[in-house]
Amino acid sequence: EELEADEHVWTSPENARKMLDYVVLALEELEIDEKAKVKKNVEEYKAQITEVEEKIKKVLESKSEKFIVMGDRFPLQYFAKYYGIEYLAAFSGCSTAVEASTQTISKLINTVKEKSLPAVFYIELSNHKIADTVAEAAKVATYQLNSAQNISKADFDHRETWVSLMKKNALALDKGMR
Repeated sequence: EELEADEHVWTSPENARKMLDYVVLALEELEIDEKAKVKKNVEEYKAQITEVEEKIKKVLESKSEKFIVMGDRFPLQYFAKYYGIEYLAAFSGCSTAVEASTQTISKLINTVKEKSLPAVFYIELSNHKIADTVAEAAKVATYQLNSAQNISKADFDHRETWVSLMKKNALALDKGMR
């Protein structure tokens, strides 16, 4: 089965750090007084990325199986590949589909039950209808994973960042994986 392309390259911490490096390179071409301050901030933020990366790795090391079921789209292919997480999702990548077939939902439910998974995941700003349906049928919890692409107004007001969202992902994975 061919997977849909996933443009969410920043979900991998390695790629997130590279993106910051490109910001610094682009900055070199500009004539601004704040270059040193921006470079310092970039280095500090890269350190925060590394810190959350290690936190996620520790969570995953404590799990018996690196497998999740996503009752939603899966814009986390770079994240999953980077951390070695296997997954089954209602839709691949950034599919525009909104309704899953009965066969797909049945497969998700059966996978959760067969693997004795403690949870089903959904993506930020989703109605998580499919995840809720699967979780209810399998009698498990649901948890949100964030692709760090979309945030709610409340998240914006609380100054959420890539790092803070990935910390939330670490907590969700800790609770939702076995």
